[in-house]
Amino acid sequence: MDTASAAPTDAPRRFSGPVALRDALLGALLQATEAGVPRIECIDADFAAWPLDDARLLRSLTAWARGPQRRLFMLAREFDDVARRHPRFAVWRRQFAHAVECRAASELDRSEFPTLLLAGDVGLQAGAGPRFAGRWLDEDADRRTWRGVVEAITQRSEAAFPAHPLGL
Repeated sequence: MDTASAAPTDAPRRFSGPVALRDALLGALLQATEAGVPRIECIDADFAAWPLDDARLLRSLTAWARGPQRRLFMLAREFDDVARRHPRFAVWRRQFAHAVECRAASELDRSEFPTLLLAGDVGLQAGAGPRFAGRWLDEDADRRTWRGVVEAITQRSEAAFPAHPLGL
């Protein structure tokens, strides 16, 4: 197995619960940014459970975003509460707007949104619901399948979560 596609060595292949989901997402994001993966795709209905305000993650994202041709792609049903839940991330997003693309597909049902992170050979997927059960996507075929799902949702989305909201 390719070590770049593996979960961090201390992470289980499967996880369950909100704390385990948060830890897995943080580990995957750190792994992707530290590896210099050029494109990171983050998909969730509202990003409520994501560790977007984690100081270590924001430092890693800052270093990553300064690299050439970096793109953080975020796809959600809505971004209404992201700035309130993750204020430090909202500030970071304004500073690195050139590297962040946010899209929303608000006409889709929440159940149509996986919790998903795809970044090169790094991938993880979790379902919604009270258990927050998920797994690392170690196989290329799994990541390709999920990229197809992301593409289908993206086609039904529009630009969202502007870095600098317009005001009067």
